[in-house]
Amino acid sequence: MDPVAAPPLSAEDTVRLDATRPVAELLAGLPAGWTLPVEPLSARTTLAAFLRAGGMGWGSARAGGLGASVCRIVTDRFACGTDRMTLYNVGYPLHRFLEWGPGPQGVALLAGVELGAVRELIVRLVPTEPLRAAISPEPLEKLRLPHGAREAFYVNAAGARLFGLEQPGSVIFSPARLDPLALVAPASGWREVPAAPLWEQRFLADRLPEGVRLAQFLARKSHLARLAELAPAGRVCFALATHLGFLVALSGDAGELARAREAALALAGCRELEPGAGAGQGPGGSAA
Repeated sequence: MDPVAAPPLSAEDTVRLDATRPVAELLAGLPAGWTLPVEPLSARTTLAAFLRAGGMGWGSARAGGLGASVCRIVTDRFACGTDRMTLYNVGYPLHRFLEWGPGPQGVALLAGVELGAVRELIVRLVPTEPLRAAISPEPLEKLRLPHGAREAFYVNAAGARLFGLEQPGSVIFSPARLDPLALVAPASGWREVPAAPLWEQRFLADRLPEGVRLAQFLARKSHLARLAELAPAGRVCFALATHLGFLVALSGDAGELARAREAALALAGCRELEPGAGAGQGPGGSAA
């Protein structure tokens, strides 16, 4: 649905959230049958940090950035919005700032605006739904979001281990009412796999080894092959389809990510999302 034409919100599908709390805590406290429209790659990041980083993650292919679902924001500097209508509906340009975060592009849209410390958000929720999944050995450069699918992502060998997969490849999630194999080309080696175990592992940043972090980039499809080459040896390369291109995450230590970042940002139009969208390291894991 076009967010500009969206109807006023009901009391059932909006919620007031403490933005200083981790996403995992907020998800656990949501009403039954409802969830956040967009989730980061780390459930340990706070909702405020996720918003400041651009709010791009799981759900972005359908809902856009988290800022598109914000009805009201309260910071230590200002409060803006209403309890029932997203910032799109009431005409404030702030929604564009929230979607991009306070980086150069966001500041260019609203010169001089600073979020300050985000304290509270009223967010429009979406209903939860059962999912089906399919996997293919297709390489990263062929990643796409088929019509009707909810999510599409790619993981290399190191990333596949975080999801409990035996090999690298592309994965799609579809609503349970749709056959995921009917959404893709049958000659591409797709096969259906259980969706629930994969979905439960979606917060991949929380299972990285100590000292390993994620750098996240918003990239064009033409950049995918090059970004895969930049992944340090034995480290994770993950890509997720979004409404603005592809969210690509590379893991590594500080030195490895510095080198990958320099090369990635040399690609025309490739933008790094600010730390906080899921960049934190996990307690330890089997993949880097």
